[in-house]
Amino acid sequence: MDTTELSDFIEAVQKTLPLAFAHAVEKLAAAEYGTAAESPALWLEAMAQVTNHFIQKTDQKTVTSHLEFFSEQLERATGELKHLLEVYYVENLLWEVGEVQKAWALDLFSPYLAEVYSRATITRAP
Repeated sequence: MDTTELSDFIEAVQKTLPLAFAHAVEKLAAAEYGTAAESPALWLEAMAQVTNHFIQKTDQKTVTSHLEFFSEQLERATGELKHLLEVYYVENLLWEVGEVQKAWALDLFSPYLAEVYSRATITRAP
């Protein structure tokens, strides 16, 4: 994996979504999984969990900022980073979220994010 692309991405998350970044890093540390750079897949799952927390609270401002940021990053990403974002962030969105909150959140997805999410959830369905 291009470590520069990953490092730049992690830095962008830390700068753009500092509270979410801090919460996800805390989850990694509590589980003794290392840093975002050492365990990017687990860190991205934790980031999705943070987004899901705000979806459950229907915090439109925070959820919109998360979804817009990740949608933009996903569109720009290449190779392994794109794969990590699709599998570990997008596929974990809306897990353990109530149906009302899920419908609410889906309306906030960009068309691109909605397409990626739809493909991801189709492939994980039983």
